[in-house]
Amino acid sequence: MSGYILCQVKRAKLPYYIENISTNIYSIEELCFYFYHNIYLLDSTILNEELCFWIRDQLGLKKLAENLYKHLDDDEMKVGDFILPVFKEISYLSLEEFRRLNQQIRQLANEPEVLRQKRKGDYLMEHGKYVNAIKVYQRALRREAEDDTEVTDIRKPEATEAAADHTVGVQETTENPAGAEAESPVAITIDMMEDPQGGAEEETDSTPENQETDAAETDSSSSREEKQEEVTSDQELPRQEILLGKQFIGEIYHNMGCAYARLFQMEEAIRCFEIAYGKLHTMGAVKSLLYAVYMEHGVDAFVEKAKQLEVDEERQEEIYVEVEEAVEDLYDTPEGQEYKKLLEEKQQGREEDYQQGMEHLLEQLTAEYHKSTGY
Repeated sequence: MSGYILCQVKRAKLPYYIENISTNIYSIEELCFYFYHNIYLLDSTILNEELCFWIRDQLGLKKLAENLYKHLDDDEMKVGDFILPVFKEISYLSLEEFRRLNQQIRQLANEPEVLRQKRKGDYLMEHGKYVNAIKVYQRALRREAEDDTEVTDIRKPEATEAAADHTVGVQETTENPAGAEAESPVAITIDMMEDPQGGAEEETDSTPENQETDAAETDSSSSREEKQEEVTSDQELPRQEILLGKQFIGEIYHNMGCAYARLFQMEEAIRCFEIAYGKLHTMGAVKSLLYAVYMEHGVDAFVEKAKQLEVDEERQEEIYVEVEEAVEDLYDTPEGQEYKKLLEEKQQGREEDYQQGMEHLLEQLTAEYHKSTGY
């Protein structure tokens, strides 16, 4: 799909508002474009009767609207059943594009819901929809906790209380990240985030190759992946759901921390990065945490946290240089300048002024976002 696409159906006088990305669309071509490029965002916020009514009343496509409306009655409506007729209405896709889309839809249907939620949050994060991304990540964490409880119930019902207490909090750790060989693709929060399509990183605290493990002797504090090895195959749990463990949770917390950092909510970012590091133990997670600490509490806090994480002096200096460069770039922006002034007020003990200013800054960022989207 390149170049210009001529509209084959009249444009709507009244637009359809897409909630996920806060955007108005006026034609079926725009709707097809959104469907094709945002497959992970397709949920009940757009695939609903309001869209059917808009297609019928604004675009004049009554038969298509009736066809789509019928699928809404299905108990488990498949995304493909709803969106493919829209593409066919105007022959929007080539045969190859249609084939690739079908393959992507089938892959999506086989993924656990919690994984789809994470991919959705990653997409929103990449496109600057930070508030929406945080909401999606929070839903993913709740769903992951529910799935974890279901798996745990099969083995040990009394263990469900721990899963119910899974909240965003500060998690201290004394693991030494300095021995990590592979660095996370996430370096500094203001610049990068995890590749949602990328594979899981290796744990830095791996056991020796010749060490045998026995799932039956796993300690109660072991990771969720290790515990799930006890689940026998005859219980028919989805393989992907069994494999989702602390690495997956850590990635969610890390990316949610990135979203908070982009909104200058550094205390929330620090909490998320603390948990992310506790699960990932990667140098990328260390950098993100130290960045947020530096932004919110300054150089002394940065040095103290680096010592707690047992980062050697050479690596600490490297991270400090990267963080300073990122902060300088941030302070070149109007929002960064305002945030810098608010931090000075906080350091001077004017906590109330700081809190009010942060609320105003967040409102300002939200208002600018809606202005840029035309809604």
